[in-house]
Amino acid sequence: MICEKKFGSYPASHRVYNHDGHCARIHGHNWNFVFTFDGTPDDRGFVVDFGSLKWLRNDLENMFDHTILLSPSDPEAQTFRAMALQGLCKPVFLPSVSCEGIAKHLGNTYSSRFGKARLVSVTVIENEVNSATYICP
Repeated sequence: MICEKKFGSYPASHRVYNHDGHCARIHGHNWNFVFTFDGTPDDRGFVVDFGSLKWLRNDLENMFDHTILLSPSDPEAQTFRAMALQGLCKPVFLPSVSCEGIAKHLGNTYSSRFGKARLVSVTVIENEVNSATYICP
């Protein structure tokens, strides 16, 4: 049986510094996330007890609520770290800050954390027309 848990909307900015267009500039989205699970329902009928996912919601809020997503290789990484020390921003460094990269990071980070349920995929929705889905191995 397949089930989904949705999280969001988290206002966060990002900068794809090595993009040759407007995405190289700091810009923001209200990010939403869909975690899709597969498994056999337990004696309560749950593949995943959604109420037990507060830890995941907290992780996502910490990563995406009023933060700026950056690559560690961003040439301005030190600038953002200095701004964080002044309380001006909260940088979060991820291997890739594209929609696809964020989906892959979340899928790989959380794939083994759901007990008997298997994390099938993570969909990252950056706005009403752009999203990316990572299929977990």
